[in-house]
Formats: sequence, C-alpha cells, structure tokens
Amino acid sequence: MRLSLLALLSLITFGCQPDFAKVDPVDSDPNNTAEPSSEPSTEPTNPDTEPPEPDPVDPTEDPNTLRCCYGIEMYDQMGDGWQRSLLSVITDDGVYANVSLPEGFVNGFREVCIDQGENITFSWNPGLDNDQIGLAIFSYEGEDFFYGEQPPEGILAETISTCSDEYAVDQSYPEYDSTQDPEIPDEYPTDTAAFAGEHIGIFEMFSHDTGEQLCMVDMVANIDDNGVFTASEVCPVYGHSVLVSHNGYLYPEIVENYDYGDSFGFGYLTGTVEITDDTGMIQVESEFYGECVLEGGMTYINVYWDSYLYPPNGSPQSISGQFYYPY
Repeated sequence: MRLSLLALLSLITFGCQPDFAKVDPVDSDPNNTAEPSSEPSTEPTNPDTEPPEPDPVDPTEDPNTLRCCYGIEMYDQMGDGWQRSLLSVITDDGVYANVSLPEGFVNGFREVCIDQGENITFSWNPGLDNDQIGLAIFSYEGEDFFYGEQPPEGILAETISTCSDEYAVDQSYPEYDSTQDPEIPDEYPTDTAAFAGEHIGIFEMFSHDTGEQLCMVDMVANIDDNGVFTASEVCPVYGHSVLVSHNGYLYPEIVENYDYGDSFGFGYLTGTVEITDDTGMIQVESEFYGECVLEGGMTYINVYWDSYLYPPNGSPQSISGQFYYPY
C-alpha cells in the first residue's frame, strides 16, 4: 500500500510540473515601442534543497533495540530482608535499578535487562545485616559475575551488555521480580506438601580453582510435608570418608493445580551443608542454595554451594558442591 501511495504522489507531482517548453506570445504590433521585458512573468520560488533533519531518536525508546537480561538471586538467612542493603545496577545513563530483598523474605529473584552495548556496573551498598546476606549475579548464557555471602562494599562486577540472538529480548519484555507485590510466606506454608517425597540424585564435589573432581556419589534427598529438606551421604575425599549433610527448608513461590490433575510448583531451597570425617580433621560448613520444580508429577532438584576445604596436610582450597535430581 505504501508503494502505491508513493507512485500516486509521483504521478501527481510530475503532472503538476510547469511546461518549460511554452513561451509568451510575441507582440507583432509595429506601433508597440515598449521594450520587451526580461523579467519572468511570475516570481520564481526558491525550493528548499536541504530537507530538515529529523529529530534524533533516543536509542532507549527505539522498540528495535534489543536487550540482554541478567539474573540476581537474593538470600537472607534471618528472613527479615536486606534491611537497607542495596545492589545498584548502573549503566551509561545512570542508576538503572536499586535491587533489594523486602522485609519478610528469605530469598528472591530479580531480572535486569539492559540495552545491548551498554556498560553495566553492579555495586554493593551494605545495610544493617550484611553478615546474613547471600547474593548471586549471572548472565543467562552461564557467566557468573558474583556468587557468595557477605558481599564486600563497592563494585562487585563490571561488564558490557552482550548476548546471542537466542537470549536477546526486545523492549516489550517484562522483567521478572519475585518480590513484586510481595505476599509474606507463612513459617510453614501448607503447600509444601506438594513437593514432599524421597529422591535419589547425584552429589559431586570439586575444586573451584582447578575443576578437579574430589568425589561423586549417589545421595538421597528428602522433602517432608512441612518443607524440611535433608540430603546426606558418605563421600571419599583425599582418602578420608567424610559425611556430607544438607539440612534446610523449601520456600514455595508458586504452586498450581491443572484441571487434568497434574501440578506445577516452584520453590527455593536454602540451608546449611556440613562436611566432617571420623577424625574431625576435615571440616566444612557453608550455606547452600537451590531450586525445586514440580511439573507433570515429576520433581526436579538442584542444590549448590561454595566453601573452603581444610585438608589434614596442605593449604585451604576453594571447593564447590552440587546435588541434582534427576541425573
């Protein structure tokens, strides 16, 4: 339709052009002594040969500008929120968002989606209970920018907003915030029973610095009707049999029942992992985080943590552990 309109305008324009082949008729009256005028019969117009420049387009308002999203996982051990602690997300245009965990929440998740090519700075501003806080910042393509407890004050990470087309979103994409319009969960929500059951998964522990696998065993995880999560097993590390014990709690965020009988649910897992051997020479204690998904009658569990291992002989080394079901 646009081409047809242009063509029609072209015909109208060319049809209205003056006929430059026509001249004024010559006066043949010999008694006319007036000098012929060299002036044109009409005043010429001076067309504007340079059309006005369009107003610049603000790239942040261009609906064609793609964005890359980053995930922020938030945890507070006491369940009273971050108490004035803030993670400031800063771009070229200034502060894009101040992310915080509201009062009454043990954990939360927030997306921030930044225009491609923008510089991003994640800066931590500690509040009243920084010792109780856990934080993770990552891209959806698997890049970790920060993961740990008691974030240090100042810049945690800097990057440029880049992602593949598979992960890019347009301007209409709504950022997810699990704490938006918060509903404070009960201490023991009744819908934790939807996740209850015993699950045999895989636990593995490896060196965070070298990637060396330290142990891998089958591990039984149990979620009871009240949402209490436990997962324990003996795992050989450096020739020592060590007991790895997870003790925590499931906090459901979403539980829905479909008409045809299947359920969908999502919840966060948090708690403490302890590793001890018979001699007491190998000891680890750390906070773990994780997710639990119930879909179509199947439960999916992923638990992960970072800590330090103090071998009987040798210097401390950074280690990571993960339990996942199914495998």
